Amino acid sequence: MTVSNVAALPVEAYRLFDPQTEAWEAWSLQFRAYLDMNLVVDDCIKRSCLVTSLAPKAFEELRRVCLPKSPFDFTFSDIESQMSKLFGSRVVLLKERSKLFGLQQEAHQTPMQFANYLRHMAANCDFDQFNTDAALVVQFVNGIRNQAVRVKLLAKGKDLTLDDAVTYLQISEDIQREDANTVNEAMDSKTCHAVNTYPSKNHVIQPKVKMRPLWQK
Repeated sequence: MTVSNVAALPVEAYRLFDPQTEAWEAWSLQFRAYLDMNLVVDDCIKRSCLVTSLAPKAFEELRRVCLPKSPFDFTFSDIESQMSKLFGSRVVLLKERSKLFGLQQEAHQTPMQFANYLRHMAANCDFDQFNTDAALVVQFVNGIRNQAVRVKLLAKGKDLTLDDAVTYLQISEDIQREDANTVNEAMDSKTCHAVNTYPSKNHVIQPKVKMRPLWQK
């Protein structure tokens, strides 16, 4: 039996790849070994074997990144490359995106630190097909702790950039700090005034003695 005849025989689907239970790198190596053992050389058959060996959620992610086309409009190498982007290097895309859009500004983070942290976390989210800047602006606004500023930033609309949002929040926080310092200084001034006008504890107020007239005994 020739290699071409063997390759033409039906090939069973390999075990399903589930990104929640195993890493793509290990699974893909074993999948290539499976193709070699079955002498599969035709690119279309390789692609079909790969597509039918994906768990439903993994296939749905692949289908989405292929839109408006379908996975069957790409070569086997193209599909492998897309799967590596989605699930390779132990980076589960959905998990990373969910983590990014759940981030909130910590109490110790300045606006700039929070923005830089968002940029760092977005690196694993594969936003090549999306507007990364827009995604960062959305999460920055959603994640800031100052709700009053958040409402004002939302009112600025789609033209708001991340740098503008950071600057606006920094100015707002500076104003709040100045206002707080002014209030504290005013309270300190009132306290000092009260201390200066209130009699000291060591100061004894002598009672007034009513003097009798000399003719009274």
